[in-house]
Amino acid sequence: AAGGGYVGLHGAADSARGSLANQWTFYGNLLGGWFTNHPNGQNGFGHCGSCIPAEVVTEDHDHPATAHLAPTWPIVDELYNFDRAVRGDVHTLLSLNEASYQRSLNSGNAANVPLTLMGGDHPIAWCQNYGGGKAFSNILGHARWLYYDPSFLKILQGGIETTADQAPAYCGSFRETALLVSGAAAAGTLSEDAAATATALLQSARTAYVEKRYTDAIPALNAVIELAGDSASGDADALAELATQARDLREWMQGLNRP
Repeated sequence: AAGGGYVGLHGAADSARGSLANQWTFYGNLLGGWFTNHPNGQNGFGHCGSCIPAEVVTEDHDHPATAHLAPTWPIVDELYNFDRAVRGDVHTLLSLNEASYQRSLNSGNAANVPLTLMGGDHPIAWCQNYGGGKAFSNILGHARWLYYDPSFLKILQGGIETTADQAPAYCGSFRETALLVSGAAAAGTLSEDAAATATALLQSARTAYVEKRYTDAIPALNAVIELAGDSASGDADALAELATQARDLREWMQGLNRP
């Protein structure tokens, strides 16, 4: 909250969990999503019996952690599923192509008992600004051999450097801007009507992003920017920050829409 940073790798998503009544909500949100289960390997790979081959999709080609990566690339690793749909809350950097390993899945090596994945939308590395600090989560990294792979190590280096403010990176998210709006409304620096309108517009843009209709998110973000330009909507500083975040979200959507 004082502007520090968090970097979580693989098993960080299986940490600080308790009963549903005693979950550490702050950590779960900072992390982005808790581990629920993972597929078992058909035959195992060396020391990692739970590692299976899959295709990774690079979604952010500008972030220092992922800019060096091809649009898609292979991995053999232990692949986590999560307790929530991650994408809408974070800034996704990498995702899994579930179709690349769905056919090989089994539970207890019983091919007739398939393990449910994430419904085809499976972020596996992301960043975000949360609670006053910065967070980077890469939930790949169970397999020992990955730590001898220069390309994988460069992902970790980029995540650490950007989280530590040693390299610039955009990690905005729809959740960050929604929290800005709700906080400004609670503080009285954004009018009730403006907050309600901005919240609805952000939700519309978020839905389009989650469904990967990036172009469809842009008109709603333009409307948020227009709202923030109306001095009657609230305090000048709050409106300026809202406009900045909405413009950054729009630029992100425009970048995702480019091949």
